[in-house]
Amino acid sequence: RNLVNKNIDTKRIQDAIKKEGKSIDDQFNVEQKETLYHGKVAGKTKDFLLDEVMPIINEMHSNKITLEQIQEYLHMRHAKERNDKMNEINKGNASLQDQGSGVHTDVAKKYFDNLSKEDKTKLDAIAKRIDNIITGTQEILINSGAEERSLIDTWRKTYQHYVPLFREDDDFVSPPGTGLGQGFGIKGSFSKQATGSTKKVSDILANVIAQRERAIVRGEKIKVGQALYGLVLKNPNPNFWFAYSPDAVKSKKAAIQELDDLGIKDPEYVLNLIDAPRTPYVDKLTGQVGYRINTAILSQPNVFPVRINGKDRYVFFSNKDPRAAHMVAALRNMDVETLHDFENFIGKGTHWIAAVNTQYNPIFGVVNLLRDVKGAMYNLSSTELKGHQKEVASHIMSSMRGIAGVMAAERNGTARPNSEMAKMFIQFREDGGQTGYRDMLMRRKEEEQLISEGLRKLTDNRAKKMALSVLNQLSDFNDIMENSVRLAAYKTALDNGMSRDQAANLAKNLTVNFDRKGLLSRRINTYFAFFNAAVQGSVRIYETLFTKNSEGKTVISPAGRKIMAGGVGIGVMQSVMMAAAGFADDDPPEFIRERNFVIPVGGKKYVSIPYPLGFHVFPGIGRVTTDFVLNGGKNPTKALLNIASTSINAFNPLGGTGLGWQTITPTVAKPFVQIGANKDAFDRPIFRADRATKPTPGYSRSRETASSISKFLAETLNFMSGGTKYQKGLLSPTADEIDYLAGQVTGGVGRELAKTKDVVSNLITGEETPTYRIPLLGRFYGDVDSNASQANTFYNNVVKMSNFEQEIKGRQAHKESTTNFMKDNPSARLWQRANSVENQITALKKERKELYEKDASKDQIKRKTDQIISVMRNFNQQVSNAEK
Repeated sequence: RNLVNKNIDTKRIQDAIKKEGKSIDDQFNVEQKETLYHGKVAGKTKDFLLDEVMPIINEMHSNKITLEQIQEYLHMRHAKERNDKMNEINKGNASLQDQGSGVHTDVAKKYFDNLSKEDKTKLDAIAKRIDNIITGTQEILINSGAEERSLIDTWRKTYQHYVPLFREDDDFVSPPGTGLGQGFGIKGSFSKQATGSTKKVSDILANVIAQRERAIVRGEKIKVGQALYGLVLKNPNPNFWFAYSPDAVKSKKAAIQELDDLGIKDPEYVLNLIDAPRTPYVDKLTGQVGYRINTAILSQPNVFPVRINGKDRYVFFSNKDPRAAHMVAALRNMDVETLHDFENFIGKGTHWIAAVNTQYNPIFGVVNLLRDVKGAMYNLSSTELKGHQKEVASHIMSSMRGIAGVMAAERNGTARPNSEMAKMFIQFREDGGQTGYRDMLMRRKEEEQLISEGLRKLTDNRAKKMALSVLNQLSDFNDIMENSVRLAAYKTALDNGMSRDQAANLAKNLTVNFDRKGLLSRRINTYFAFFNAAVQGSVRIYETLFTKNSEGKTVISPAGRKIMAGGVGIGVMQSVMMAAAGFADDDPPEFIRERNFVIPVGGKKYVSIPYPLGFHVFPGIGRVTTDFVLNGGKNPTKALLNIASTSINAFNPLGGTGLGWQTITPTVAKPFVQIGANKDAFDRPIFRADRATKPTPGYSRSRETASSISKFLAETLNFMSGGTKYQKGLLSPTADEIDYLAGQVTGGVGRELAKTKDVVSNLITGEETPTYRIPLLGRFYGDVDSNASQANTFYNNVVKMSNFEQEIKGRQAHKESTTNFMKDNPSARLWQRANSVENQITALKKERKELYEKDASKDQIKRKTDQIISVMRNFNQQVSNAEK
């Protein structure tokens, strides 16, 4: 519950009810309503912004109407009717007469007298659109049960041209300024009675939009509360919970009608309404003891408020049952700690790193789709759609086309396509099947002005528009990849007779449900970007692989056994194929073989297909075990450590390998810690370390595989900070360090742009582009015999030999035997050879640099490069032979 789902108690309660032989109707499925809540809010908010707000922005822009002009018009139009009402309720307050709206009636009249007919026509057309938004907001309040229609009719009768006139003391109730209650608990009216003020009115349009957003959120929360209220009535248990309606005791007929409106058709359920606890009191006139409801009890932590038909209703939870206490605390969000300003600041950096590595990363979407498709096929085996994997898979491509069409139309402001899957996606989004996008749709800050931001974007310079367009398209691309499998499952579920809510719930939880969080997830996710996603992914795998038997014990499910056995078999197949193709134990590197199915395609080239995360453990076990057998059973410790490492890393929610400093370092600080330790997330050296006894400028130690931009920056920084060709400057990083840091800050976008730049540059100069530096293709195709691969292997071997050197010299200095160490590490005898080869490589690179400076021919430079790679390859082969 702390890490997985803070509202998990609702599911447990419903499971217990089902075990009693009772069914849970869709409208009273609290767990389902909770699951779909965020997605429904996001879908309705997005539709509102696209269909109602953006047309206003476009019309204002085309008619050259400023935000100040339309807000002034709306205020002046509403001033007289608001002043008249404020005069009525403030008869004894002369200071508010005719100006309780914040502007005097005479000023408003003068404004309209001076307004040209042309301007009035333009402003009135926009104002009518805003009136429609306000009317729509009121209808949401009625339909959700937040307010009675009679009250809304009174509002409309009182004010023909209503707009919110918020001042420092806004119109909303607790919590201040939101009207959204605590968690899913909603009580009281959407707004409070205006009393008039002469204070300055601010942000009318932004608050019109804020009212709609709040009405959407409030309405969806009320649906969760109503589901709980109905569930309690249909499953009474006074020792755990009971439902209370203040009006039920006054009119049984009215109470029966209210339950009928809620979806409870049996009038006998009204008998399950229990009166609120009463407290004794002494009547001062009669001296007799009486009993009455203490209204303060309705605000107690164990009481959950619900709005039904504009009235407050309540669910009382037992104070003595821990499950009841957990459930009401979770539903009212009283179990979640508030983040401090420092944590909010850190969270922005963490969110950025997460976004540039996922949402704005063009490669992530493709890889994620491949993982999701395979993971979803496995996970379907634990749902009502088990056996329908082929049907779901058949809809994936059409889902992608449908989603792409909708998103392109929404981005361009054109009509949405009318294809079956396009309409299905819109419905899927309305039903809450989409995950993780509410934060992007809601305002980044409570007071942010959506319309002013929209107008600003419309008038931004061309370069900025292009940049925003690229980021938006990348985001859309990843949304398509993320939701295509879910949409395919949603359609299949509907085709097989499931309700819309059931289908959306299944689709949303098919892979990682980002909206699902535990008590601690929000705080931990502030420091570790993918913590919650990793936890939810691990739990989803657990649900697929395990089940409860008839005795209530957790056992491996039949589908789980097939998945595990199949995974191990795939690992065995990979090992055999790699060995038959002549690949060495470390070709390609372990971090690639661990998470991908590697297929040799001739020579030392290969294609890698991503495994679904978590499930890759089973192929890893099969591969490592087979490698161990094929190598004659040598080094069993290494094999066991590899299996253990793969298993631990697969389910480590903090990311990284093991539990060292890198793992427990927050995301925003991790790149600096990794550079300091010279270890990346896969424990590989980031750059060639300097020798303490013979320091050299950082740029001179840059690897061949570093980007040309970083090489230039490394050299420039060294010379600008007082360095020379032979001495380090105050700031003298290697190009590899700059590449690594830039890659962490700019994420997938930065890395792919840098690769694209190098590809273009190499095409011009005729130099070879390493396969892994080719955008997109490099993620799925590799060559362990390429120059870049040989160079990487060489520098990794040099670091390894350096560590061996320190160990051997340390033992010799303390007169300890090195025999066993040399036996366990047979390549350690090459440490002296490594120093010699490294010096040789340094000399050859210096010669090549001089060729560049002399503008030598491409052939001369290429021959020198080939000589360097040849020396590296020979040494790599010596190390490989020694370790066999």
